Amino acid sequence: MKLLKFKSIRAKFLIPTLIVLIAGMAAIGYIGYDTQRDYIMEQTEETATSKMEEIKTIIDDRKENAQLTEEAIDKYLITITRTIDQHLTTVSDSIIQEEINTLMQELDLEEIHVTDAKGVIRWSSVMEFIGFDFSESEQTKPFLEGLENEEFELAQAPQERGTDGELFKYIGVGRTDKAGIVQIGVQPKELQEILAKIDITRTAETAKYGRNGYVYITNKSGQIISHPESSMIGSSITDYSWGNEILTQQEGSDIINLEGEELLQNYMPYDNYIIVTALPTSEYQSALDAYRNKIFITILLAIIIASIIVFMVTSSVVNPLKNAIGFAEEI
Repeated sequence: MKLLKFKSIRAKFLIPTLIVLIAGMAAIGYIGYDTQRDYIMEQTEETATSKMEEIKTIIDDRKENAQLTEEAIDKYLITITRTIDQHLTTVSDSIIQEEINTLMQELDLEEIHVTDAKGVIRWSSVMEFIGFDFSESEQTKPFLEGLENEEFELAQAPQERGTDGELFKYIGVGRTDKAGIVQIGVQPKELQEILAKIDITRTAETAKYGRNGYVYITNKSGQIISHPESSMIGSSITDYSWGNEILTQQEGSDIINLEGEELLQNYMPYDNYIIVTALPTSEYQSALDAYRNKIFITILLAIIIASIIVFMVTSSVVNPLKNAIGFAEEI
């Protein structure tokens, strides 16, 4: 009976102490975990923002390079067209067709056309085009401005040729010796190859983000125009439940599940695009899990140490008390 009383004394010391200790450590652990989580998420967001800013810079550089490259090629082709025009001023109309055939071989061009004062092709490297009126097509109408303007120069963007749908680039200048237009046509294969190397659609191919994260770019309609996986290009994020949220908000972050993998996505609009970073949550969650485990181990060790200390302290009180009671009983 006396032994039970002494054990209850220890319990009265130990249990409240452990409760207070566990509550305090749990509170400290929760605050620490929450603080660490906020810090990691803040760092992750800053990294995502930095990566998106980097992509913006790359897009700007590539757009500028593409524009400069295309302008340089346009100037070169205009120079060739003007050279043909200058050459035709030295020959009579009767031999223009022969000269066009010669120039085709020397300059390695796909097409050369020369119109009369009404904008109708009279001489051409493509015999079927002779008699074609520039006023009959929306593609050729812009060149009519050069009929009476010898300083006129126009390099159109590559587009499908009206006759057969082939992709062609046309360049025209106003004739300097008489009313009319000199026009050349080229298949822009070389231009496309050059522009492909600096195309925005290739931006995400080599962009690195985290260990296993990636970057992709969509247009404002949600169509993916750049992605490290070529099979994803052309698909739409509207096919996913979270896609419309990105298009609606255009800036923010969310956690999604894509093919069984949980991803943290950050996104922001830029020009006509939306830049998105995708990072597996496991990359930052592992650090949080390790921190949480350290908190649990610390709390467990604190409880064990506190229990030992309380036991020792209560023993230092209870043992003399037991001796005193025993001595009193003897008396």
